Amino acid sequence: MTANRSNDEVRTTRQGRLDEIHSRERKSYRALMLSTQGLLLLRDIELSFCAGAWLSVIVLSYAVVDATLRDIETGDYKSKAADLYGENEDLDWLRRLRNELVHVLPPGSPSLVWKHSPNDLVACHAALEADACRAVTLAYKAIYANVEPNSRSNGRAAEVPASSTAVAARRSPRRYGS
Repeated sequence: MTANRSNDEVRTTRQGRLDEIHSRERKSYRALMLSTQGLLLLRDIELSFCAGAWLSVIVLSYAVVDATLRDIETGDYKSKAADLYGENEDLDWLRRLRNELVHVLPPGSPSLVWKHSPNDLVACHAALEADACRAVTLAYKAIYANVEPNSRSNGRAAEVPASSTAVAARRSPRRYGS
């Protein structure tokens, strides 16, 4: 953020970029299938993106993809993520990036995160913005991947209006842990 731009201007710019990504992936769909867990995660992605919390966007985007694949597409809650993703290079990249963010690597390991010297945290953080944009794009692609235009909920997922990325939906009758 430059010194001349207010926080509101930066937030508005980021919301515009997020809306562009969402619109590009949404295409003509009026509703999407999303697990109730994914619904909450999507809302946090939006808030994190507008705040510039790039690491959070990446981790939460992975969680949305995982929740969508497990709860909506496959019903598989036991397989390793790498097995669910198959040979999809984008999802494998997101999985590896997320893993690096939440698990400690031995010193000297190759890194997807540290694109600059660790002595320059500002530059490292700024460089993750492009990865966050890619991650949120993959999250939107996952939630719109198998939804037909104008489809309705099958009872397993919450329906999210596509008029904006703001999240408001009915509660799903499906309960986690039951």
